[in-house]
Amino acid sequence: MSKLFNISKLKDKWGTLFFIIFFSLYLVSFINDYGGIYFYFKKVLIEKDDINNIINEYSDECFYYFLPATFSEKRPLGLVRYEKEEVLISLLGGYSSEDFEYVKTAVNMLNSAIGYDKFLFCDLNIIKSDIILIYIPKYIKNKSFGKTSKNINSLSGEIKSSMVFVYDCDNQSFKNRVVMHELLHAIGFSGHPGSLCENSFLSDKNYNIELDAYKMVEYEAEAIRLLYDKRLPNHLSRETFLRQIYNNRSSYSIDFEKFY
Repeated sequence: MSKLFNISKLKDKWGTLFFIIFFSLYLVSFINDYGGIYFYFKKVLIEKDDINNIINEYSDECFYYFLPATFSEKRPLGLVRYEKEEVLISLLGGYSSEDFEYVKTAVNMLNSAIGYDKFLFCDLNIIKSDIILIYIPKYIKNKSFGKTSKNINSLSGEIKSSMVFVYDCDNQSFKNRVVMHELLHAIGFSGHPGSLCENSFLSDKNYNIELDAYKMVEYEAEAIRLLYDKRLPNHLSRETFLRQIYNNRSSYSIDFEKFY
């Protein structure tokens, strides 16, 4: 009887231990997924000393592009981006030599926009890659031309990894623009720019017109640089950005209130 009692107590102890372990893992996962919502209510701010410098360094067109592209209503986390010094990008799937060469060009365009080599093309090390572009063959039909999935640490506002799916098509130039479009989502842009930005890669209308896949408009390059400007804190909200930047600028060539 005593042995049975001891076995019963031992089972209770192990059961309690496993419960604590699994509950702890669940709690960590929950905090990682939803903890960042805290920052939605506790607004982070741009430092006062930086506001005027940001206003003077970036154009009206850049801000017009940046607001809806960065602050999507579907994501309460606000501004998110990669915080690693080097972000590795690799390819997977049925990509061609033309695809291979274009991704290298796209990476160079991103680095040129930011002003330093943050994104590195690394086709031989998929396991360590931060962004993986997966080329899907034409026989697999899909309504979209591309899709991006991001893994975000909601507490830090840091993107941990991204998966980019590109569906193959016969028009190489069109496919290249899809690649750049999805890469911009992968590095932090959650939405799409305003209606005046139809000649940008991130515009949701650029698939309907023939544009140069090797040329990035200046305001889009500025917006990428602004996204990775350390003076903007992670979890910065659209409302705070509008209040601190828009309201402190003396005049605009674009009527923002007409579009937002």
